[in-house]
Amino acid sequence: MAGENGFQLDSKEPSVELEKYIYNETRYKMLIAQDKARAEMLLAQAKSAITVKWSQLKHLAGQKDAV
Repeated sequence: MAGENGFQLDSKEPSVELEKYIYNETRYKMLIAQDKARAEMLLAQAKSAITVKWSQLKHLAGQKDAV
């Protein structure tokens, strides 16, 4: 329908800290063991990317069609 947004955001905002989620997996634990500084840098980049992506999705969900 005209004036309605075709995009619906049906997911909840992330509620678990990324570190708590990823460090349950061996591959991420190994990264910390091998190169802690790089692991911390990659974690910071991932957190930033998640924040940006979530913001974009919320923005898209709030828009109305131009038609």
